[in-house]
Amino acid sequence: MSTEMLRNMARPRVTVAAIGERGGRFLVVEERDDRGELVINQPAGHVECGESLPQALIRETYEETGWYVEPRALVGAYLWAKQDGSVSYLRMAIAAEPDRHEPE
Repeated sequence: MSTEMLRNMARPRVTVAAIGERGGRFLVVEERDDRGELVINQPAGHVECGESLPQALIRETYEETGWYVEPRALVGAYLWAKQDGSVSYLRMAIAAEPDRHEPE
């Protein structure tokens, strides 16, 4: 494995993912994967410089769904790396309560 690959794995990119439930329904997004297949995922994205995890979760969820959420609890932290080791992600899954929706 190259030094570049090791460096990318040693410094994972931090992402947040919302686990939002309201009235027995979960907040999800539909998107296309690398193969163009339609998949269902959690609202998620990268933490930006200077952002806290809750701030990133609120921003990403709103950008992807139009829902404002209230972060409640950390569910788990999950490390994932591409098979070739070129990049890795530390995904922070956070339980969040959907508060209000602004669809426009």
